Amino acid sequence: MKSVMDIINKVADLKVVLVLESPYKDELIHNHPLAGKSGKAVTDYINRNIQNSPVSGINLPIGCFLKVNNFTKLGIINSSWLPLDETCYPCGSSNIIKSFNLIRRNPKSGKRKNRRSWGQPT
Repeated sequence: MKSVMDIINKVADLKVVLVLESPYKDELIHNHPLAGKSGKAVTDYINRNIQNSPVSGINLPIGCFLKVNNFTKLGIINSSWLPLDETCYPCGSSNIIKSFNLIRRNPKSGKRKNRRSWGQPT
């Protein structure tokens, strides 16, 4: 199974790191995160919501932009290098995903008690 490597060009220059759950089919094809539809959606979101966006005017998925341009202020990592989507695996591999889903949706894990919004003081 092919894995997807993170995009961290120069740690000392990083201003923001996007932490993702796992790659999807497009990311497997391109071998880097945010390479497909999700990357394009993130690019569009950043351009709509962040003034002076570092990807302003870019029409590529953000992962492709970072990979091609060696952009050092933004990095992308996946919590898992392997896809957690069953459709990324050959027939008969569903047991792999079922074991991942047990970890992802652990019935013994507690619910988060502090439901505060981002940016509010603790």
